[in-house]
Amino acid sequence: MNTILFAFFSHFLLILFGVWGISLNKISFDEEIKEYLNHFLILRNSQNYCEGKNILLAPNLVRELCLCI
Repeated sequence: MNTILFAFFSHFLLILFGVWGISLNKISFDEEIKEYLNHFLILRNSQNYCEGKNILLAPNLVRELCLCI
């Protein structure tokens, strides 16, 4: 009986830590996607600004691109 309880609790703990690890990976992956999308939106907005009737000076463009890196 003790062996069965030990096996049950050991497997339960392994499953619990596995689920916890998966949730941590998902959180870090979500943060990475948010960061990528934020960089993409900055570049896309800069491109839209440049394609319009506005002209960016080279130092301003370099500064915009440095914000994305």
